[in-house]
Amino acid sequence: MILSDRKRRSPAELSDELLRQINVLRQHSKHVSMLETRVAAYEQRFNVPSSRIHDAINDGRLTETAEVCDWIMDVELLERARRSAAQ
Repeated sequence: MILSDRKRRSPAELSDELLRQINVLRQHSKHVSMLETRVAAYEQRFNVPSSRIHDAINDGRLTETAEVCDWIMDVELLERARRSAAQ
């Protein structure tokens, strides 16, 4: 992070680093948005909220297919992305 870096940097170096960090944040935001869209589509398709996936598998409403596993992975990635953004 720029502010915690104690070495002196030129204005051009600071500008480059800020632009790099902005790009990282933009990519993170795009990734989160993509995951949110996919998770919402799965919830609509299977008519199950993501918070209830495991319950739906356990009670037989969902079968643990590759697609359902992808959904679970997307939910977990989304939760991790949100936690990292909050820090």
